[in-house]
Amino acid sequence: MLNAGSSLALNSVGNTTSLQFTDGTTTASGTGSIDLGNNSNNRITGSGAATFINQTTIQGAGKLSNNSLIVNNQGTISALYFNALTFDPSGQRRLH
Repeated sequence: MLNAGSSLALNSVGNTTSLQFTDGTTTASGTGSIDLGNNSNNRITGSGAATFINQTTIQGAGKLSNNSLIVNNQGTISALYFNALTFDPSGQRRLH
């Protein structure tokens, strides 16, 4: 849970910076946010049969899924910068 005013930040300065989920389902909920800095090397990814349920705000730049994660978005996903925030599904890896 991300409580009011709290955030989880990925701030790549050039190298790949990842938040990776493994087999199973993970839910981000609450009024906080997942903040990605202004760099295309920020990644939210998965491995195996990973599912991510977003009930909060994901904002910034980078890649969401990167062909590796089922995303069930029940919150907000927002690109904030010149660098793109790309959702990259593949096969069963999709945004609900």
